[in-house]
Amino acid sequence: LDGVNLPAQSSVNQIAVDCMHLLFPGFFEETALTKNAAARHVAHLLAQLDKRLETEVEKCLRFAKDSGAPSDAREVTTKILGQLPALREIIQTDVAAAYRGDPAARSIEEIILAYPCVLVISLQRFAHEIYRLGVPLLPRMLTEYAHERTGCDLHPGARIGTHFFIDHATGVVVGETTTIGDHVKICQGVTLGAKSFETDS
Repeated sequence: LDGVNLPAQSSVNQIAVDCMHLLFPGFFEETALTKNAAARHVAHLLAQLDKRLETEVEKCLRFAKDSGAPSDAREVTTKILGQLPALREIIQTDVAAAYRGDPAARSIEEIILAYPCVLVISLQRFAHEIYRLGVPLLPRMLTEYAHERTGCDLHPGARIGTHFFIDHATGVVVGETTTIGDHVKICQGVTLGAKSFETDS
């Protein structure tokens, strides 16, 4: 009350959805997407995400105005969206790792549409870029969207290499200080991070 306008959960959830649509054009649409319509469709999604992301980033930066966080929401948003092409390339390695790492997988399409690791890893990678730029609140809210849907909790501060696969993606926790190299596969029920910290006396 009488404080800053905090980021809206429903808007952040829509950012997560739009991000997945941009990372995988044509996979999550209600109607088929043609090659001729793809560029227009992506441009529309990008403009939609740009506007919503800038609004929520601005709220987060206002919340942290005295903490050394950046102050220009427009500049931060542009930097975040500028990382999408590179993120798409890395996330393609994650999809490939899931396909190679699970003998039950029947197709790349099945991996993208039905494997929870794709959602949770993709959103962690997107949130990690926001985290690196010093934006508070929003990165955790994005990864929590994936956590709620998959039971897999990847902190946006974790550094994760290419070709990452989480089999089943249930009950996995990856903490903020975790560093994961390239070509890593982990299974359900794994925690990477500190179990407890000694208290100062």
